[in-house]
This record gives sequence, structure tokens and C-alpha cells, in this order.
Amino acid sequence: MIVLVQPQKRFFLFTISKDNMRTFLSILISTFVFTLSAQNKTWDSVIEGLHNSSTEYLTAFVKKDWDKYMSYSHPNIIEMAGGKEVLMKVAEETVAMYQSIGFKLESGKVIGDIETVDSSEGIQAIIPASLEMSSEGQENTQSPLKLFAISSDGGENWIFVDLSRYDPSTITRFVPEFSEDLKKFW
Repeated sequence: MIVLVQPQKRFFLFTISKDNMRTFLSILISTFVFTLSAQNKTWDSVIEGLHNSSTEYLTAFVKKDWDKYMSYSHPNIIEMAGGKEVLMKVAEETVAMYQSIGFKLESGKVIGDIETVDSSEGIQAIIPASLEMSSEGQENTQSPLKLFAISSDGGENWIFVDLSRYDPSTITRFVPEFSEDLKKFW
């Protein structure tokens, strides 16, 4: 095999013997495989970051860490609620409602496969999750929910919407960038 290299506008001609051809091809294939696996690790780290951020968002709700909860909340939802203070009051009332019927929120977690789509606004996802609740004298129970998440910076930071209060036909009134492609995962 003959390889032509052009460093600094000079041509060099190399001849590779059959013995060296195997080494050359092995290096070429290894480089290609390494590049593909590096890309997968990057996507895996995006999904891992989304999983962790989802858990932090749910935990902030369960622990009533309203500042953290608001930092993860979608700005449109905050604005349409009437501001952070109003949305915090709604969240507090939701926790109080659970307590009034004898349940204590214990934890929040992701419970299934996260579905993602790329959009012009960034990476979007539907996350199946649940809130675990305890009640005196009973086994803990799970309350399933779906979260919508979006990242406009390649998965570094995420903001969320609890979809429990919305439906697929009206979500874009509240979150205009919500991708139609995600509705099938709702």
C-alpha cells in the first residue's frame, strides 16, 4: 500500500509492506472504535447527569428545599404561576395535602427509561419517576409521575416540569419549546 502525506505543502510517499499493513489497519480501526466509544461515554454522561439532576429535583421537593426546587424549575412555569413565592406556596400546599391524608413523603426517584429527543432548543426528555410515601401502619407506596426536562447547554444543566398538572394537548401553552416527538412517551 502506498500512503501519500502532505505536511507543509510537501508530498512524501511511504510504502507500507504487507506485514506493516496489518499494524496500520489495526491502529486505524482502534482509533475509529475509540472515537465511537468516547462519543458513547459522552452521551452516557449526559444521561447520568440528567438522572442525577432529576433525583435532586425530586429530593428538593420531598425535603422542602424550595430554593433548590425553584433552581430546577422551568422559568415559564415559575412566571405563569406568578413568581417563585407563589410556586413555592403551591408546592408547600401539595406536601401539606399528602400529610393531611396521612402520608409522609420519603423520597423521589427515577423509575424507568428516560426518553430523549434533540430539538432546536436543546436536549429534551421525559423521565418516569415516583414519589415514595409512608403511612403509619402500612407499607410504603409509590406515586408515579412524569417529568419533562430540557437542557440548552448540552446536558450540563437541566430544568424540569412535573407533568402531573398538564396534559399533552395543552403543554405547549406553558412550555412552548416542548417537542411534539416527546408526546408519545407521555
